[in-house]
Amino acid sequence: MTRVPYVAALALAAALLAFTIPARAGVVRYPHERLGTRVGFVGTSAGLHDSYGNGSHINLHFSERVATPWYLQIRIGSMALGDLRKPDLARRFGGAAFFGEVVRSDMRIQFLTGGPQYTVLVGERGTLYASAEGGIYSVSVTLDDGLQAATVSDSHFGANAGVGFMMRAFGAWNVDTNATLHFVGTGTGRGLYTFFTEGDSDPLILQLSVGVTLDLR
Repeated sequence: MTRVPYVAALALAAALLAFTIPARAGVVRYPHERLGTRVGFVGTSAGLHDSYGNGSHINLHFSERVATPWYLQIRIGSMALGDLRKPDLARRFGGAAFFGEVVRSDMRIQFLTGGPQYTVLVGERGTLYASAEGGIYSVSVTLDDGLQAATVSDSHFGANAGVGFMMRAFGAWNVDTNATLHFVGTGTGRGLYTFFTEGDSDPLILQLSVGVTLDLR
């Protein structure tokens, strides 16, 4: 899957840019609200990696200050994994609904989570932060035999924990680097995720990302 190296290269370039911007940006404050976006690399393991490999992601996040230095963060995102490495699973799942060979099958994991974020100012331009969130994760699989396509999905509860560092670039804009570990509680039943990973359950998924964040007020 070629998109992962390009996303990783973009992440590295943006992280390096954060440390080369001149220091004229001014003193970092604790803003009342922040809005931002991140893109980056998704690392999988165990049965999920065997079936789909790694991937890429994009997410949006909003933070509201509740009591300095604490924020409430809400995040919505999507993780796109590679093509299914075991096409026989897609054929077995599609069954009579598909008349030909299933030529494409990929997995996406969307999530909506929220929780506390703790921030610490570092010098005049930096902000170090850590967060813990819980919410809903939707696992969807697309099957396409070249003539017709179908998408099926399951929803699960999950959680994530992450750390990151923001550096003021100019004005109210910050360059953001982040690492987040996701837990998706799929359980061990006969769900969509378990079928396409041949018995795997409760995956841990690593996100490494960069992005931009805007201090709103």
